[in-house]
Amino acid sequence: MWEAVAGVDAVIHAASDSRNAEDVDVQGTRRLVDAARARGVRHVVFISIVGIDQIPFAYYQKKLAAESIVMSGGVPYSVLRATQFHSLVDGLISTAARMPLVIPLPTAFMVQSVATSEVADRLVQALVDGPGGRLRDLGGPEVMTLGEAAAVWKDVTRVTKPVVSLPLPGRTAAAFRAGKNTAPDGARGTIRWRDWLIHGRRETSPPSTAPR
Repeated sequence: MWEAVAGVDAVIHAASDSRNAEDVDVQGTRRLVDAARARGVRHVVFISIVGIDQIPFAYYQKKLAAESIVMSGGVPYSVLRATQFHSLVDGLISTAARMPLVIPLPTAFMVQSVATSEVADRLVQALVDGPGGRLRDLGGPEVMTLGEAAAVWKDVTRVTKPVVSLPLPGRTAAAFRAGKNTAPDGARGTIRWRDWLIHGRRETSPPSTAPR
């Protein structure tokens, strides 16, 4: 790790693995920040997730720990929290659509998905601006329920199977229903969900094989 940051002025840290978050997100961030401090890196830019301090989801708790490591690591930093990507919501609905007869989804969950290209642009701007601490959250241009997002997805993909509501218990599900993963006071991207599905989906997602 020390060799990787030798002679580097700034680092954009976007590595993450929800299935191995303790090693990748927590310990990996610790190793990176330790190496960056030792090698005199002047700016670490970290991409994080909106709502990780309010949603008791195990992966989010690891992201919150990684944030803390960046903020307390002795290297000037910028931390950007973004809402879920359009591609993540697309993947969730596409996976559910592979079920026979219906598309089961927690339709009351709130989403404010954002295009990855707009998140990338904001990260690059943070790099140009220099260390800014905790930056203003970034979300997509629309807040909607997952059920509403699925209706748009069906219209664009021409999948005709009905969406059925999947009730999920617990505090994590309640937090998503309450919109704790949205950024009502944050900056907003401009690429809308429908437009991304029409113009951007084919560039970032495999073709849907869901029965229609």
